Amino acid sequence: MATFGHVKNKVLVKLTESYGKQDFKENLKKYFKPIMSSKVLKEMYSLYEDIETMTFDDKETAQLYVEELSKVLKDKHHDVSKSVFDLNESLRDVVKTENSIYESLDILSCPDKLGNISAKVIAKKTLVEHLLKNKTSNELSVKQGVNETLLNSVLANNFNVSYDKTLSEEEKTKLKTILSLSQEDVESEMKSLNETINNRLEELIKEDKEFESKSSKVKKEINEMTYSKYNLYRLQDLLEGLS
Repeated sequence: MATFGHVKNKVLVKLTESYGKQDFKENLKKYFKPIMSSKVLKEMYSLYEDIETMTFDDKETAQLYVEELSKVLKDKHHDVSKSVFDLNESLRDVVKTENSIYESLDILSCPDKLGNISAKVIAKKTLVEHLLKNKTSNELSVKQGVNETLLNSVLANNFNVSYDKTLSEEEKTKLKTILSLSQEDVESEMKSLNETINNRLEELIKEDKEFESKSSKVKKEINEMTYSKYNLYRLQDLLEGLS
């Protein structure tokens, strides 16, 4: 059965190969839009993204997280495999790249069997080690072409970012700056932006009372955002739209 990490990896390879070419937009709709249109696949996509930059301060917490994550992944295995079947078939000829984090998550998502116990133990160890690493800017540098965080920012449909949009040079520079930030800097920037956006929303309400209900929804969403580079990008984009 198809695993999500396997398919996600191939989708990114396909989009990377076509980035800047005429078939890029067509590939977005064919390979990426189905993921964003499916509740279970969109949830998995966010999880795989978050894991790559997630860090825990102590080993015990990281181990507990991986154990709980393993249970959830197994519960979702059937629905995920069914949902990615067609995508997997259409990407049959694409050669995936190596990604030990995706591979470990895929192994944990499979049903428990006597034959995969050792593989699961190794996968858990790999993930725990990853979660204990300090994610430096060098590990998150923008590579030539298009990387995962860049794609997520380009393609996500929140705050009116459309699937068909490609980044301008100014947007690429902004993303590169965000990717170089430490987690501490991201949290600080997001708190500052959150306050600025809330103040701006209050100003807009004073100008137009009918904006109040819409403003409440936006406030709720930004206040519930986790601290991440992707969400920092979204907040910056939102503030520009409110200016």
